[in-house]
Amino acid sequence: MTSAERPDPAPRTRWFRYRVGLDALASFWPVASEPIRYPHRDETEALRGDFRRIGDDLRGVIEREAAREPIKQD
Repeated sequence: MTSAERPDPAPRTRWFRYRVGLDALASFWPVASEPIRYPHRDETEALRGDFRRIGDDLRGVIEREAAREPIKQD
């Protein structure tokens, strides 16, 4: 049997080799030992900051639109 007549390895075998290679690469990267710290203490503080930024953005848009075209009163 020549190499042209020989069947290719099963796809499952190729994927297994690919996975083993990725696992070997992943073993070189160190795992973080400390948890990631976020700039807020808890979820309540994070939501408060989000709502404050949203409110500031909305106020800015309202002021810009009010300056652009004054409201006509009849």
